[in-house]
Amino acid sequence: MASEQLRLNTTKTKNLNLRKEIDMLRKEVSSSKAECTRYDKKIKKAKKEAEIQNQDYQAVSKIAEETNNQIIALQAKHQEEKDRFESEIITL
Repeated sequence: MASEQLRLNTTKTKNLNLRKEIDMLRKEVSSSKAECTRYDKKIKKAKKEAEIQNQDYQAVSKIAEETNNQIIALQAKHQEEKDRFESEIITL
């Protein structure tokens, strides 16, 4: 009878310890889930910011390319007018 009572008490103690460990692990899981959620939000925010930056970069690159094309066109026009002017001077 005494050994059965001892086994019962030992089992109860182990059970209590296991419950404490399970509760601790549940808290850790809950904390980890919350942390993962925070990281997911940060990742989504960073991704959105990167997409906006990429769109801005593409828009600015397009404007820069258009501006360079205008400069090249103006330089070509200037060269044509200069050549025409020089040829008129020569003919006079």
